[in-house]
Amino acid sequence: MAFLGKVRKEDLIILARKLGEEVTPDLKIIDLRNLIASTNYEMEFVKELLNTVILQRTEEADQRKLELEIEERRKREEREFELEKLKLQNESFNSAGSGSSSPKIDFLSMIPKFDQANNDISLYLILFESQAQAADVPKEFWASHFLSLLPYEIAQLVAREDVGISRDFEKVKSLLLKRYKLTGEKFRQLFSKHCKSPTATWKDFAYEVRNYFYGWISGLDISTFDQLKELIIVDQIKRRVPPEVREHYIDEWSQLNNVEKLTSKLDDYDAVRTKRDFHTSTPRKGAGNRAYATLNQKRYPEQNPKFSENPKPEKKENRSTLTCYGCGKPGYIKAKCPSCTPREKSSSNSITLYTCHASASPTALLDIRIGDINGRVCADTGATRSIAGELMFNSLRGRGVNFQKMEVTMALADGSRTTMEAYTARVSIDIEGRTAPIEMLALPKAKGNRTLLGTDFLEKSGIVLDLKNKRWYFSTTLITRYVSSKTVM
Repeated sequence: MAFLGKVRKEDLIILARKLGEEVTPDLKIIDLRNLIASTNYEMEFVKELLNTVILQRTEEADQRKLELEIEERRKREEREFELEKLKLQNESFNSAGSGSSSPKIDFLSMIPKFDQANNDISLYLILFESQAQAADVPKEFWASHFLSLLPYEIAQLVAREDVGISRDFEKVKSLLLKRYKLTGEKFRQLFSKHCKSPTATWKDFAYEVRNYFYGWISGLDISTFDQLKELIIVDQIKRRVPPEVREHYIDEWSQLNNVEKLTSKLDDYDAVRTKRDFHTSTPRKGAGNRAYATLNQKRYPEQNPKFSENPKPEKKENRSTLTCYGCGKPGYIKAKCPSCTPREKSSSNSITLYTCHASASPTALLDIRIGDINGRVCADTGATRSIAGELMFNSLRGRGVNFQKMEVTMALADGSRTTMEAYTARVSIDIEGRTAPIEMLALPKAKGNRTLLGTDFLEKSGIVLDLKNKRWYFSTTLITRYVSSKTVM
């Protein structure tokens, strides 16, 4: 068994044990070979058994090697993961620029919500971009953060666009600038009527007024001092133009920023109205100029030499002096002469009115419904527009009705006119199964006023008031409603 001399000691130990021999650790290779050879084992059997032992040892070694390689690979991947994690954390701290001790800032809490009525979208976008850059917000998240600051109706407009547009801040910015950028006329109104907030400082107020002024002149492309001078003069002239003249040029009123062009149009309008009033009126002979002068004074309560014409001097006619042909008394004819035709004396009774009583409660009340709001309101045939009272205005706005800010000119019973700030919204009023959509006004500065339905609602709903009998009718159907003392909205 010479082949045993080429075998490892551990293989010989395993082989001897498999053959049933007693093996001690202190035996050497020669002792193990002699121990196996001293017994009469078949050489082929011993050889095959040895090959099996060697094969098992080799397989176990390969298995241990594979396990070691797997374990080493796992440890190496864990080390690489930890290194990459530390690298990312380090980059994050470097980008923040303040280390682990810097607090996280919610930049959205530093930006107020966008107010469509009072804010300019271009200035608001500049504010948002500066705050987002200061907070190091990645630009791919700007669109989602910006939409959270917009009112629901504006965000809904952006949501209707493609997904690619709603996620791209530059495309959202372009869309909103086209839709909601304030005009030069709107900036002029904000500049003229802006008031200081009780919680703001005078520096804040000056900053706001300055921004409105810059928005006004930039919207009109004012870049030189001469253009600015023209603009200020035109604005002063416009403030003194009567309301009916402004309404006549309403389509181009905001574009009339040149003194010569504006005054030319105003003079043309004044000349045309003067001629038309002269031809349509039929004054008595000798009083034509006086009638025209009176009419001109009523139309233009603030007299301005540039927009009014001096009445022509009245022509005096040479007439003979009246005399009574009975007694010759001047200034009378005989039929009216107190000397020739004395009048019979008659007694008359005079009545002096000391007190007068009138009911302060409205005489025409209608039960209406707007959405889920039920109320009893006043109807007035002397009003051309319907006005929401303070309670109705707050209820509608609390239910999401969108009121638009505007200026209205109100004419009172004495003929005076006043311009004030108002809100308007389109609402549908239900009454006895009929629905009438109207534009309802609301006066935000009025306190405790009641809702008033004017002729615009009465005409659209077909309602006829019978104030004598305290009833009202539809044009084809009689609906009887008596006045009660319930609360009027």
